[in-house]
Amino acid sequence: MSDSDIRHLRGKVILVSLIAVALSLTALIFAINYAHYQQVDASLLAAMEEIGNNLDVGRGEVSQGSDQQMHGQGRVVADAEGAGEGVGGVHVGHGDRKSAKTQYASRFFCVFVGADGNMFVKAKGNSELTNEYACDLARQAIDLGRAEGRLDDYRYAVQKTDDLTRVLFLDCTTDIQALNQLIVVSLAVGGCAFAIAALFVVRFSGLAVRPLEESARKQKRFVADAGHELKTPLSVIATNMDILEVDLADQPEEQEWIESTNRQVRNMRHLVDDLIVLSKLEEQEADLVLVEVSLTDLAHECVLTFEQLARANGKALVASIEEGVSVRADEPAIRQLMQILVDNAIKYATGDGTILVEVTRKGRGAVFATRNHWDHGVDSRELSSLFDRFVRGEQSRDRSGGASGYGLGLSIARTIANRNGARLDVSEDDEGRIVFRVVFGR
Repeated sequence: MSDSDIRHLRGKVILVSLIAVALSLTALIFAINYAHYQQVDASLLAAMEEIGNNLDVGRGEVSQGSDQQMHGQGRVVADAEGAGEGVGGVHVGHGDRKSAKTQYASRFFCVFVGADGNMFVKAKGNSELTNEYACDLARQAIDLGRAEGRLDDYRYAVQKTDDLTRVLFLDCTTDIQALNQLIVVSLAVGGCAFAIAALFVVRFSGLAVRPLEESARKQKRFVADAGHELKTPLSVIATNMDILEVDLADQPEEQEWIESTNRQVRNMRHLVDDLIVLSKLEEQEADLVLVEVSLTDLAHECVLTFEQLARANGKALVASIEEGVSVRADEPAIRQLMQILVDNAIKYATGDGTILVEVTRKGRGAVFATRNHWDHGVDSRELSSLFDRFVRGEQSRDRSGGASGYGLGLSIARTIANRNGARLDVSEDDEGRIVFRVVFGR
């Protein structure tokens, strides 16, 4: 596991933790506000029921008075405010100050509607409330056809009999303001809690990935140390095989197993070298010299280097390289990256054996890519697994086909790309060719 992988993992830990905290706080804030809303609403309904039970209006009051004010289809009659009767003719008991009619004395009014459409406003505690507005609200409530609900800042309840409809309104302005204040306060507290949680998550996320980081560090150190230790015995074996080859030069039948052993020694040397290179690349302290690099020149150089090798393998390199394309990167590393991808294409290209090498501009960045037909040794949906260490397509595992290697090249290539701020990905185009693409300036 590279340092970039560990950083990526730490980022995931932080992201998942913050999402969990955000969801928990959201659920908590919603639960608190919803419970408070239900409590307030139930309290208002209970108050309206108690007030309604104390309203006393006779059937004759609906049509009382001689000089009546016309409003809409029915006539509106406003009753007088009784001086000693409390609010609008509803008696307010001073001995029971916890009763609903005492608490809401100036916040409710009631409109009675007769069978003939006449309206009578009763118990209007708010002197600024006009009879016309009260009757208009009553008509809206009746037209909605619901037994209870909300209009503007009022909670209403409709009660119907054979010849009389009563619409009771309770002003909820204060309660709505309290609910809104609770929402604002809970959101502010939730935001502060999320910020504090984010600080803790970011601060202590390193502890969560520290065992993996330590394990990766030990693994890289082991690979580097083992690689250096293996070089000596491999050199001794190669030297001994060279001596045997000379001593047995007159015995052709012995040359075959000598050559086979030498071939395996060379493969092991390549493997050890690749492991050491990969280990060095993944070290944070590995030096990178970022300069302006001509991607065009490096691609032409790479094609020229591998052209003869491709021809020897019965394949052809076709260049489609845009001129004047440059990026800021480490030149030796990018040269190695290109060589790995072109060499990989030469090893595993099938069909007509044509390998397309591309360099194109992309906005302020650039793209280097190789395209070639392949044997689909890996499911096209799992192409990204090719970048894992020691992963090779099933077709490529058959060394009789001439392809050699241990599946480390693409892993090294991706590490180089990451360290140079580029992105290396793999896909399959519409013609069924495998495409390795390095995107610079992402």
